[in-house]
Amino acid sequence: MKIAFDNQIFVIQTYGGVSKYFTHLFKELIKDGKLSIKVFANFHKNNYLNEIPDRYIKGKKVEGLFSRTFFLESINLFQNFSSIKYWKPEIIHRTWYNSSLKLKGVKSITTVHDLIHEKFPNYFPFYDLTSKHKRKAILQSDHIIAISENTKRDIIEIYGVEKEKISVIHHGVDKDFFKIKSAELDLNLKPYLLYVGARNGYKNFVNFIKSYSISKNLKSDVNVVTFGGGKFSKDEKILFKDLKIPENRIFNLSGDDKLLRNLYQNALALVYPSLYEGFGMPPLEAMASGCPVIASDKSSIPEIVNDAALLFDPLESEEILHSIEKVTYDDSFKNELAKLGFENIERFSWKHCANKTKDIYQKFTTGKM
Repeated sequence: MKIAFDNQIFVIQTYGGVSKYFTHLFKELIKDGKLSIKVFANFHKNNYLNEIPDRYIKGKKVEGLFSRTFFLESINLFQNFSSIKYWKPEIIHRTWYNSSLKLKGVKSITTVHDLIHEKFPNYFPFYDLTSKHKRKAILQSDHIIAISENTKRDIIEIYGVEKEKISVIHHGVDKDFFKIKSAELDLNLKPYLLYVGARNGYKNFVNFIKSYSISKNLKSDVNVVTFGGGKFSKDEKILFKDLKIPENRIFNLSGDDKLLRNLYQNALALVYPSLYEGFGMPPLEAMASGCPVIASDKSSIPEIVNDAALLFDPLESEEILHSIEKVTYDDSFKNELAKLGFENIERFSWKHCANKTKDIYQKFTTGKM
């Protein structure tokens, strides 16, 4: 069985949830000696691919590249098409939503991570173009992998795809990595609440930070650390000033997963206020690190965190604030959440994710499930 992964997400992301998913999936799949599998990465910028042996990758990481120019993407797409066609796979597993890579007699599988663009078009200036590509990729694919039941429902509702064409396969979580005890960082950050990822629009960071600012006790006792998402913008700095949040109370850090693990392990809690997620990796990573989770009760998040997080309505500032204060000032409750988190993550493994994905490949190469 020959399976080709295309280059799309590895050109788009240096780090990121989608490329992390494909890297972990690939690392598990290559353990099966019956699979002939290759990532056709071409010129890319992704750091996670460093974790995969070179013999499974056709391509090269180019440092200091990447504006996603039309010229560069065109070259990459042409080389990707030519290389995969020459290799003659039985299945192409697309890593994003460009549907141009379609070979006669070769089955195509697409993993759909979320329908955020469709749910929140006002937040995305190129919504129409993105949605057009996604629609075509979804409808053209021989099978769809949805990463949560919530995402499956959205695909059926928005694109009218038959439920039989969609399989739900949850992500795994790298439990062993996040459980490794890190040395405490000497950054003078503690005690702190942790926020991970992008802060724009539907991620609802603004409502979280407004909720935090309501409490004089929190602003006096607890810092906020954001990880990733880029440096604070001018508008964010103005917001912090308007909310009377001192500069020495809110920080932005960036780095690799080792730094992230350290931040999880030393945080009072992860606050995850997103209005919509297709899955949501940070809550599971936090749980694996022993970090209590306070999270939104919307979209797929309750499905993933189960009863191991304190959930709130992300549109209600007072409810967010109450949840933060309960975890911050109640050590017994905080410890109980951490314990429930360790139990919850046992439901998720990359091995299980890979095995279920192999079942899909098997179906389309032999006709048997």
